[in-house]
Amino acid sequence: MDDEQTKRLRKRLKRWHYRKAKGLGVIDLLDSNYQGFRYRVQARLGRPIGFIDALNLANADELQQLDNYILEERLGI
Repeated sequence: MDDEQTKRLRKRLKRWHYRKAKGLGVIDLLDSNYQGFRYRVQARLGRPIGFIDALNLANADELQQLDNYILEERLGI
């Protein structure tokens, strides 16, 4: 995945997160499976970060895994 594709994916995932955060409570987001993404990025970096920071600092593979997870959830897989 090139840099431009990664930027577009990151931007799309941020929009998804903001829409999701509007519709759910903060506690629901913290309890969700999406936090696994944040934990993986946090473990790679070796320091605590928030979800938006994780989106900003994630590599292309991590972003693609999150995107795949969101798609699977939407499809009910």
